[in-house]
Amino acid sequence: MNGPAAAADAPETSETRRSSRGVEVSVVLPAYNEERTIEGTVRTTLSTLGEFLPDGSFEVMVAEDGCDDDTPAIASRLAEADPRIRHFHSEERLGRGGALERAFAAADG
Repeated sequence: MNGPAAAADAPETSETRRSSRGVEVSVVLPAYNEERTIEGTVRTTLSTLGEFLPDGSFEVMVAEDGCDDDTPAIASRLAEADPRIRHFHSEERLGRGGALERAFAAADG
């Protein structure tokens, strides 16, 4: 089945999840083979945003671009554990611009 009905029946993932709390700010982090730094970067970004924005008004989006390390697994784990985090995975290299465009198109803020 294609179209809106199929989309409505599709399971919710960290990529498709939309905030019901009114996200106003979306921060997109491009990531390519960042297994050593992505978790710290995401946590620092969340902490910084949390210092001056109300909870529920922001999201952090990891635009991961065809990595061949553990970045996708780390980003998925973070997104599953925290509704403020969304992970956009690509099996193939889209390039930084392609990965960012994809995430910006889905941003709530």
